[in-house]
Amino acid sequence: MAKLFVALDFDNEEKALEICQKSKNYIDGYKIGLELFCSCGKDIVNKVAEFGEVFLDLKFHDIPNTVIKTIESIAKLPVSIINLHALCGSYTMGIVKDSIKGINPNCKVIGVTMLTSVDNNILKSLNFNSCNVGEQVDILAELVYNSGLDGIVCSPQEVIKVKKKFGNDFLTIVPGIRQNTNEKDDQKRVATPKEAVKNGADILICGRPIYNAKDIKQVILDIKNEMGDIYAR
Repeated sequence: MAKLFVALDFDNEEKALEICQKSKNYIDGYKIGLELFCSCGKDIVNKVAEFGEVFLDLKFHDIPNTVIKTIESIAKLPVSIINLHALCGSYTMGIVKDSIKGINPNCKVIGVTMLTSVDNNILKSLNFNSCNVGEQVDILAELVYNSGLDGIVCSPQEVIKVKKKFGNDFLTIVPGIRQNTNEKDDQKRVATPKEAVKNGADILICGRPIYNAKDIKQVILDIKNEMGDIYAR
């Protein structure tokens, strides 16, 4: 069964823990990104972990030594998933994977391919003229897989191809989840919960449609029901 995580996209502990309190028992885990982590520090991870699994989404991308030392520090926290950009390269990803398993054996290490806010126009502006977004995801996903990481962050559209090529054990974490009634906001490559699960996504990340809702519990239940429809078939 696919899991549903809430993105805690806030700059203060009070709001983040309020959402945790309102969604506990209905959600599988929480994503802590740069905004919340930089605002509140490591302590917020300990507090959120009391409500469920924590995906610490800091997307590390630096020289090998910096990435490795930083992630080794982060891995001591109660986190289930951490990530780094695949553009760090296979050497960095491989060393990170080996180091983490000695510190926090149950922590999954995930590679970030292309952000879901990126489309072909943005890719072209960055001078990636030889391929489109889908092809670039393919290249980076293979690099992540060959480096021994547990899976990737990708858009819902790329999940089918990733699963077909690398198998069901290779995790796919999928942001950009929007119900049909939701605005896309700054996301470019999105899908409904049903579409994402049908494609084979393992963890769905949803932020604004949940935490901006008047009835958070009901929105979560609606999303969960939509996800469950796939398994009921």
